[in-house]
Amino acid sequence: MFTTIYRPKKIDDFIGNRNIIQPFIQWLLEWNADNKKNKCALLSGLTGIGKTLLVELILKKHDYNIINLALNDERDKEYMNTVIKPLLTTKKTFEGQENILVVSEIDAGGDYGFISCLTECIKESKIPIICMCNNRYDQSIKPILNYCFDIKMTKPSYQEVYKLLYNIVVTEKIKIKETELKDLYEQSNGDIRFLINTLQFGMRKGKKNIQSSNIFDTTGKLLSMDGTIDSKYEAYWLANDLHPLMIQENYVNNIMCINDEVKSLNNPQIQIYSNHM
Repeated sequence: MFTTIYRPKKIDDFIGNRNIIQPFIQWLLEWNADNKKNKCALLSGLTGIGKTLLVELILKKHDYNIINLALNDERDKEYMNTVIKPLLTTKKTFEGQENILVVSEIDAGGDYGFISCLTECIKESKIPIICMCNNRYDQSIKPILNYCFDIKMTKPSYQEVYKLLYNIVVTEKIKIKETELKDLYEQSNGDIRFLINTLQFGMRKGKKNIQSSNIFDTTGKLLSMDGTIDSKYEAYWLANDLHPLMIQENYVNNIMCINDEVKSLNNPQIQIYSNHM
């Protein structure tokens, strides 16, 4: 995968947002449990811009032990109180590494109970906490803002990402014009992960317009029993922000053949599913 091969290994190789790196590091190194206003760093920015990568690079450089709380982890009140809170009182590991809690996608949980528990964790924590979100102005995360050091990541310029794109194009022998690279950059809206994946999959067959496909057509490809994993992966990245929603909406109908009246009559799961709606 290009995203693995061309992933920056050190902070100096990170693309864009150079102005926030030093203040971020300074907050980390000067963190104090008694400073109520800056107990948590809130890192916000567009999807794919490199929030998680930047956090990992900084924490690796300064040898922190990362306690991760991701979107697919449990985030209910019981889990936060019984598992997460006790970890926040232990400043260091047995090996002497300082602990830090990193919470991903706090604006995507859709659970106000989670945010209230997270707020309590921030107030009581004896270790630094870093929270990440796509939308800094989402009302659901408002309770934690009074305790956060605000770090806003902005869309990198074309000049900043060009060096990486040029390196990939030359190394992988991808045939593409610079005007097409600029178009690709504009379509990405700052999503560097999208840029890299599109160079690997979208341009592989010499497509002139990587987003010419209709969202319904590409969703159909993802749900189809035909096609290879590569072709599905390629289709996914043509609209990676919308495809999860489209799959969620259409998956049940697709596997149960609800739209086929004859097949649906022979599918006992449909009645079970309908009774739970």
